[in-house]
Amino acid sequence: MKKSLIIIGIIFAVVMIIYFVPESNIVDVKYQDVDVDLSTYDYLDTTKSSFINGAWYEESDGVLILQLNDEYYQYCEVPEEIWSDFSNADSFGSFYSSFIKEKYGCLEVNNTDVDDDCLLQASDQGNVYLESHGYTENDDGSWIDKNGAYPSATFEIELEEYQTSVYNDCLKGE
Repeated sequence: MKKSLIIIGIIFAVVMIIYFVPESNIVDVKYQDVDVDLSTYDYLDTTKSSFINGAWYEESDGVLILQLNDEYYQYCEVPEEIWSDFSNADSFGSFYSSFIKEKYGCLEVNNTDVDDDCLLQASDQGNVYLESHGYTENDDGSWIDKNGAYPSATFEIELEEYQTSVYNDCLKGE
């Protein structure tokens, strides 16, 4: 009888742990070799955005994690003021394009130092790519088409993949 109660108690404890322990919020961040646990980050509800599906900020390190479509991206040394302004922006996507993208990249990619020359080449080629697709750069650094529209989420991802391939080709000496 005592063994039965112990077994039932163990089963009950296991069930309680499985169903009531909070799920960890660990995500795989693109271009980084480490997973990030978002449970310690401040979360911003971005459901009004069609491009940014989530935003998390860790004030102590100034690390911003954005979920753009289905991918997570990390931005480093983001000032608290930028996080605050982003949180209050009318358009998260426009604010991201103008004030975060390409401004707060993390210094390490896959635990190696970033090659500044290759990074500059990828950025320059990205600008050429945008221009070749009919976009012009505003004074604030954002890009718009002839109708005043910002690049779509799909185009932003396409551009990032292109710039990544330019960067990687540069590293290989191609």
